[in-house]
Amino acid sequence: MSWKKIIILLAILAVLAAGILLVNRQEKLKQAVEGRLLDLAEPRPTGSAAGVLPALDAMLPIYYELRGWTADGAPSQERLAALELA
Repeated sequence: MSWKKIIILLAILAVLAAGILLVNRQEKLKQAVEGRLLDLAEPRPTGSAAGVLPALDAMLPIYYELRGWTADGAPSQERLAALELA
């Protein structure tokens, strides 16, 4: 297989992965509205992260921006359109 074909295949896989991530995110947002997500505002009681809270206030805005999502964590219309999901 030529390098050109490999690069094209990787680009297609990247777009598919981004689409899958967005569909998964939309499902998580739906679950959050329904109150079915774990509460990340409380430290885990056991395990290697016991008693530790993630710095979500600092991390989430950066993560959302990198993903092309809105400030509240929803996929932006531009991102959905880019992946032909809108």
